[in-house]
Amino acid sequence: MSSEIVWFWSIILTILIWGTWLIFSRNASKKLANPFFENLLITLWALICNILIFLGYYLYSGESFDVSLLLFPFLSWILWAFAGLFAFISISKIGVGKAMSIWAPCWMIVSFLWGVLYYNEFSGNTLFAALAIAIIVIGVISVIRIRNSGDTKKLVISGAFFAFLSSLIWGGTYLVPLKELSSQISPFITLLPLSIGMLVWALGIFIVKNKTPLSQLKDHQLNLPILFSWFMWSVGNFFALIAVISIGIGKAYPMAELCWIVNALFAIFVLKEITDKKKIYLFLSATIVSFAGAIWLSILKI
Repeated sequence: MSSEIVWFWSIILTILIWGTWLIFSRNASKKLANPFFENLLITLWALICNILIFLGYYLYSGESFDVSLLLFPFLSWILWAFAGLFAFISISKIGVGKAMSIWAPCWMIVSFLWGVLYYNEFSGNTLFAALAIAIIVIGVISVIRIRNSGDTKKLVISGAFFAFLSSLIWGGTYLVPLKELSSQISPFITLLPLSIGMLVWALGIFIVKNKTPLSQLKDHQLNLPILFSWFMWSVGNFFALIAVISIGIGKAYPMAELCWIVNALFAIFVLKEITDKKKIYLFLSATIVSFAGAIWLSILKI
């Protein structure tokens, strides 16, 4: 199979999976109302999924490696655990649709800048790139300004702030150690220490910050949809990793983060997070503006 087909379908599957994975867990998460525990659950499923990927790749390839090379991937997922927590806090404040419509476009900008400033992957017109980024920023600001009747200005700004914090890490920052090691060890080998680091740090955050009685966290009717949702994320992350390996972080991530368009549509028409028709139109318009800038930025990188 040609590399073009591999990265193309990897991007498509990443967009579809990352655009829908949060939908399945939202109702359960609202009842659970515990972003620290939800962050712990994602790390648990990511570990289970990545153990399977690690074993499958290791047994199939027979690749040997130096265990010391696994230190940086372990540390990188400590960063990831913080980003996951920031994202859940943002969702708990302003909803999945608005939160992802803020962090996903910002992810794209951050990953683009990593590709340009650190990996020197960009050779196109910098003025066009700057205009595309400006369009994305205008769209994000427009999304932030749209408030439901029960949302205070302080709540929206706080939710947007945590969404932005998550984008700084999820926008490819946590993948930098993987990229650095790509010439020495397969990223599929590093998935296991990545997951262990993510789980350890998420557990630490949960122990320190959790205030919910453990007896309230044992309801499997609440937890199973969340686990399934995070299993989907892990599968999407697998395809995103393939795309990054194939075409580079600066190209893959801006395209993969187009998943937020799918997510925004689900948030409005399935989760009903915005019910006022005028605000729905404004939200979709702002999302389309960001989408236009994102498409432009992605085209510049191809």
